[in-house]
Amino acid sequence: MERGLDVRKIISFVMVVMAVVVVMAGIMTSDTVGVKVLQLSQWYSLYFYGAVSLLMLAVAMKISRGVIVSALTWGILAIVVVEACHGLLQLYGNVLSGHVMFGMTGSFYNPGPFGGFLALGVPLVLDRYYAEGNRYVRGLALLCGMVIMCVLPATMSRTAWVAAVISVLAVLVSHGKLRISRRMILIILSSFIFVALLLFVVFEFKVASAIGRFHLWHISLLTILEEPICGHGVFGPAYAEAQERYFSVMDKMSLTTHGASCPDYAFNEYLHYAVVYGLPLVVLVVVLSVVVMLQGYRKGCQGLSGVMTAVGIFSLASYPLHIPMFVAVLSLSIIGILLVIIDKQKLLIFSFIGLALVGLMVAYKMEPQIEVNRRWDKIHYLYHNKMYDVARREYEKILPQMKENGIFLFEYGHILHNLATPKQSNNILMCSMEKIGDPMVLNIIGKNYMQMGCSDSAKYYYRKSICRLPSRMYPYYLLFGLQFSEGDVSGMKRTKSIIDKPFKVESTATKEMRSEVSEKMDLVKTKQ
Repeated sequence: MERGLDVRKIISFVMVVMAVVVVMAGIMTSDTVGVKVLQLSQWYSLYFYGAVSLLMLAVAMKISRGVIVSALTWGILAIVVVEACHGLLQLYGNVLSGHVMFGMTGSFYNPGPFGGFLALGVPLVLDRYYAEGNRYVRGLALLCGMVIMCVLPATMSRTAWVAAVISVLAVLVSHGKLRISRRMILIILSSFIFVALLLFVVFEFKVASAIGRFHLWHISLLTILEEPICGHGVFGPAYAEAQERYFSVMDKMSLTTHGASCPDYAFNEYLHYAVVYGLPLVVLVVVLSVVVMLQGYRKGCQGLSGVMTAVGIFSLASYPLHIPMFVAVLSLSIIGILLVIIDKQKLLIFSFIGLALVGLMVAYKMEPQIEVNRRWDKIHYLYHNKMYDVARREYEKILPQMKENGIFLFEYGHILHNLATPKQSNNILMCSMEKIGDPMVLNIIGKNYMQMGCSDSAKYYYRKSICRLPSRMYPYYLLFGLQFSEGDVSGMKRTKSIIDKPFKVESTATKEMRSEVSEKMDLVKTKQ
């Protein structure tokens, strides 16, 4: 009987590991035409392969429930190690990275999220080292840790380092390897002071980045205060409008201005979702997550709880919940903990089956959208190559399916602008403005009003664009051109004084704009 039980445990263990590999490999190897469909394809893979994995977990739980937590831990750790090996190959130039500006990104777009994902493996390594009784298995855990630590420092992700350290401390305390005494409290406080000083030094090396991040959080808080209960429903436009109001009364050429941007994320998931859904919902989710995490530490799921801790810390200065791979690992960790703290096996099995069916339905609904995004990706070159007549016809064909995509609407509106149909262009761009916060939308709307002879409306949108993102020269250049056409000499002088100052991004285009502005100013002076 004991031997038969061991076989059942082995079968269950293998099935769970396979379930983890299935969902993660599905995300990592998502078939895509280009970047515009990549993340959508990854979300589709998460729902589809996640549903398959849930069904496999349900079967594994029916066979033998006792090994699922261990299997989930090893399965997630294996994926993190694969990512680390991927990063090593990129580091030595054997594999191309996911971004032209960075040598190492793993399967991600930049080193930040990659570092955060590697940090998830550190508490898992420590947990397996203390939880496993076999010395060879413990040696395997250490080997996994060595591979991860060879890559994690090279990502230069400060938040990932902090997430790894705090999650490790939590696992050590939970395993009884770190006792909290007065002396330990002093050590922890000293460590925090050291980390603070270290972060200060790092801050000095990345001043612009840090200032930009603090400004982003500041504006996000202001955005939350406008709709604290129900939220705004969307982040980008709400944030952009709040920043626009902020800079309308602040110094537009301050150091803060150079760090400003109009992002799609708050680089703090708590602030981001508070902007979108309101504070009450975010507080509720955080409280429930903390309860599950603490129960996991108490019930022997230290590694999976460590993953939750690392994701929670990393979420303070990044956007992991917008990345399918993070969501997959976090979901698997929560599932593993729930398997331990909930005794009713039948309820869990039926819940897994129900969630799997929901996942399959969502994946089925997403498939047509992926197909239309693939089509958009294929015709995208028409827009960039300025083949506007052909692009217009192709964009019109998929417009009914892409009405919720702000970037698509901007491109289509820009095409209509270049084809000298300003009224139609503005109709599309006004819809785009409700979905994205990019100030370039305001610039094109202003130019459309100039084509229609509505200079006051054009001036209004140029100034909105300036207040939304003062670190960009282009709206000042457009405003100067309007003032030149109106003969507003005093306005031209004020605008030129700003254009002459250094901007966040200096390029050939900014030099050309300055040169044109100077020539027009000289022409006005000559006439005077």
